[in-house]
Amino acid sequence: MKKTLLVVGGASAAIHLLARLAERARTNRRVNFENIVVIDKAVHPEGGSPHSDPSPSLRVNMRTELHDIPGQLPFREFLSRYGGAEADPPLRADLGRYGAHVKAEAVRQLTEAGVEVTFRREEVTRLDGNLVDGFVAGCCTGRKIRGSAAILASGNPPPQLPRNVQVELSGAWRVSCYNGSTEFARWIRPHEPVVVVGTGPSGIDIARHLIEVERHEAPIYLISRTGKLSAVQLASPAPPELEEELRDVLAYLRRGRITRLDLLRQCFSPVVCAFDPDFDLAALAITPPDAVADLAVKIEKAARNEPRWRQAVDAFGLLAPEIWRALDEYAKLEFLKDRSLVRAYYTNRHAMQPATARWVLEAMKAGQVRVGSVGDGVIRINDRGVTGSLTLLPGGPVDIRAGHLVVATGPQYELSKSSNPLIRQLLDEGWAKAYQIGDQEIGGFLTQGLELAGMPGVYAMGALVRGEDYAVHSFPALRRHARIIADALSR
Repeated sequence: MKKTLLVVGGASAAIHLLARLAERARTNRRVNFENIVVIDKAVHPEGGSPHSDPSPSLRVNMRTELHDIPGQLPFREFLSRYGGAEADPPLRADLGRYGAHVKAEAVRQLTEAGVEVTFRREEVTRLDGNLVDGFVAGCCTGRKIRGSAAILASGNPPPQLPRNVQVELSGAWRVSCYNGSTEFARWIRPHEPVVVVGTGPSGIDIARHLIEVERHEAPIYLISRTGKLSAVQLASPAPPELEEELRDVLAYLRRGRITRLDLLRQCFSPVVCAFDPDFDLAALAITPPDAVADLAVKIEKAARNEPRWRQAVDAFGLLAPEIWRALDEYAKLEFLKDRSLVRAYYTNRHAMQPATARWVLEAMKAGQVRVGSVGDGVIRINDRGVTGSLTLLPGGPVDIRAGHLVVATGPQYELSKSSNPLIRQLLDEGWAKAYQIGDQEIGGFLTQGLELAGMPGVYAMGALVRGEDYAVHSFPALRRHARIIADALSR
């Protein structure tokens, strides 16, 4: 019987996996499967949501080169060859076209190597079996698809509402979630103020679409607990020698388990401070009193490749998954409980492309976008609208009334709250477990080498492995996951 690999989910994670397997096949390395069946209920004509929305307002957030898929045409070269390079930064739809191109190339290369790739438009609602007898994917139509191994690449549901957002049932229609599609704007009226929960890349996506495409007239409030915008990308990425130094420190730490966060700081801080004497870890958590002035300074400095510690943060971010794995359970729990440290990490790991930062600055100067902190306050939503108190930066405390709220805080990481029927089945029937540290669920399945604990032969990708990988962020994470899984499947 031919060996079949089941891939549940057909968007970006599946594309990365197919590309990695195609690279192995093209270089005469083992693939171990004659058939690959990709199963997804959605149609992803341009590489998968959130990269298929055609809106010209949605742009790539990370450095363009970070979207390269190994073994395939680089993203920038694709833009140059097939159009789209004139956009600064590139359109998200162009990234979708790039994904579709890579997908087609990967399928062609696998086919030439004797591996048949099939796509089925189905929703997988359950998975049963084991590594010895094989796995059976049960679809909502009643179809059963058998395989020798399975990959869960279906992603997570939309974000949940933050705890400080209270919705009365009758006012639920005033709330929408942003998942990379412009569907969030369907019920938003152009004359009503809008509150966006999230001051990172997704919040900026929302504001840009409302202003540029929907011609929104009223103010758009971007809010978060701290009110901090993303950093601005420097002119140059981190130099290789800095990453090598940090890797040497990590290798030293790996000889034992990292049991305390202060030990981690003691080891890494000297390297970072030697690279940039002005680096101050405590300063990362400070919210600027004036978001407009702060962003203007950051744009000016980024053009000069300053501050240099930004490069150190970028290099550190590349190692974050490996550092996370080196922490013992106590140190991980200590990190998660240190909310200032967690917020400092998450608000500084994202960095806007310079052109996006300039757009945000002009929108703030024009009063179209206002940035604020909600702190521990409460936002209430009912039929009368969205009300609450914000601290505007600058401007101080104000009471606001808006017509709509958009949640842009990322996917729902806690699997125990997932509405995905396959995830629910795996957890409820004991095939898989959610990743927990102490009594805290941090997201994703309990995995080892991205393989589900208790279900050998089944692997997960993307946010579904956040517990093991922690720093799961877009294409760099998928690239890493695809490599790990492809290598494991080919043994």
